[in-house]
Amino acid sequence: MVKLLRLTTENDLKFEANLDAGIPIKENSQIAIQNLTFESTDFTALNVDNSNRWISFSLDRAVNFPAFTFLSEGLLNKSYKKTNISDLYKDLEATLNSCLEVSSLTGNAFGNFKVLYPNNPDYQFGQVEKVTIIFKLSPVIMTFHYNDTGDYRGSVENELMNLALEPTVQLPVFTISDDESDEGTNLGNTTLRSGIIETSEYKYFAYSRYPWCKGSGAWMVRIGDLVDNGGDQYTNGFSVGIAVTGEDYLDEIIDNAGDIIPDSLKSFEVRVSRPSDFYDLIIDGVSTPTTAQPFSFTTADGMENDHILFEKNGTGFSIKILQSSIPGGVTVPLYSELLTRDKMGKNMFPYFCIFGRDTHATVGHPVFTLDPIINPFKLDALEQTNDNMTITGLTQGILGGDNAFDNMSLFFDDVIPELDDDLFSEDNFLKRYNPVLKINGSILRTLGFDESSYPNNIIYNIQSPTTQMRIDDLNPEGQIVQFNLIADGLSVLVNSDNYIVVLDSNPLYSYDASKFDYSNQITVPNSSKAKRGRRYNILATIPINDNNGFVEFNANELVYIDLDNKFPQVIKNIRLRVLNKNFDEIETNGESVMTLLIKDN
Repeated sequence: MVKLLRLTTENDLKFEANLDAGIPIKENSQIAIQNLTFESTDFTALNVDNSNRWISFSLDRAVNFPAFTFLSEGLLNKSYKKTNISDLYKDLEATLNSCLEVSSLTGNAFGNFKVLYPNNPDYQFGQVEKVTIIFKLSPVIMTFHYNDTGDYRGSVENELMNLALEPTVQLPVFTISDDESDEGTNLGNTTLRSGIIETSEYKYFAYSRYPWCKGSGAWMVRIGDLVDNGGDQYTNGFSVGIAVTGEDYLDEIIDNAGDIIPDSLKSFEVRVSRPSDFYDLIIDGVSTPTTAQPFSFTTADGMENDHILFEKNGTGFSIKILQSSIPGGVTVPLYSELLTRDKMGKNMFPYFCIFGRDTHATVGHPVFTLDPIINPFKLDALEQTNDNMTITGLTQGILGGDNAFDNMSLFFDDVIPELDDDLFSEDNFLKRYNPVLKINGSILRTLGFDESSYPNNIIYNIQSPTTQMRIDDLNPEGQIVQFNLIADGLSVLVNSDNYIVVLDSNPLYSYDASKFDYSNQITVPNSSKAKRGRRYNILATIPINDNNGFVEFNANELVYIDLDNKFPQVIKNIRLRVLNKNFDEIETNGESVMTLLIKDN
């Protein structure tokens, strides 16, 4: 006679039942598992460690030009499974952006990586089907004008910075210079509108509509003019900073703050007040005086005046003052830190705020590098996208000339980055580059790249990805400004295990010989030493290899295990567990179901 017992649980594969009537069994009965269904949430899809964590990237200059140095960074040492695989995508993006730096060796163009992945709840409008790695160059651009003309951007939708408005008349509080002389060196100079009086409040401000570069980037203004108004220290000058937030945009935060910049957004800020005052450094809303003072702040064209520069290179973030006190310039460091992965994953928004009236304070020629990957493939509900460089533009030359840093070379040649404008030029094909990404095959396969192409856990060089966007798409030799690496298929999350069904309530004639030592002591395995065996109530072992965590086991052939009952008995309660191959408990999602068969011998 065969008896059937169906069990269910939502307690991580711990099955327990009290049987009111009991199940009578004869001596020396047998038991078998017919089927088992559950969803595992804790299987390991990928272990990232020192053997596979390292990633490198270089722009790889073409023949006849110096090759760029590879910059490397490692993924976090971490185990990934179905429940946290999105953390891998986020860490990969931060790691890739840590491999971007502007220097004479590593590269001479700012840029940004972004990792898109399916089922991302942050995408409001659409989804990508496969993991997509995007790299894009980011030109140094003016905040209020197009780089290659002196025209205003023309509409609120095309402005790169949101401007504070006067509450009564709803007009911008700023006057922005459209001076195109001297290669536009004063273009964009910003003051309070005439008639607006000085204040110590953070209410006359402008902030970027789009995030700052998460890769390598710059945000820079100079002191266009600075005059002591004779009043309170903090009614003079202006401040410039970067707000770090988990939000996509700052509009709602500032609106809720009553149209001022709240302390919570003052992540990194420099405040310049009177000419005789030291620069103030504000970190996370806390202000500290520095030992640096303005050196030059009233010259006619302004180019030799102090410049305030925020830089992101690799994992490093820094704030510095560039001064013309010696030929070639000098760097006065104010602050630096290595950004955490959490902070690198958040959005950063450049901003400035003016406190002194129009004749006393001028924010000079603000320029920055935006995150160029704005709303890729229109995944967000916004209509604006920079897929074709329509927001940032394809040039970093001012009025058809040099970029903003080159215009500073007369006074600051020794302390400014040397950017290559030719990377954004379709005229110089000899300088085209072939980006190279080095990444481990195990990472690639987990992302969904073809296993036959990356079969081993070794570093692969991905040279000149074929999915590219060039400045001149009609010319195959034109400069690459973007490339996309698209996975061949869906992310592969392989659950490979040998599950163990253990009957705790009744003894079985089962044995286990999987360890050298069953004590709690840690012993070193010895391949020449036989493993020890012990009696253990194993009802079944279930090998599984899938890619979704769902286990649906149905025995093709029933294997009955002898119960150790020498006399007839009535089973009043029954307890079972399902463990992994290491005898550890398993986390599950939802209801798990098991069916047992008990037969008389």
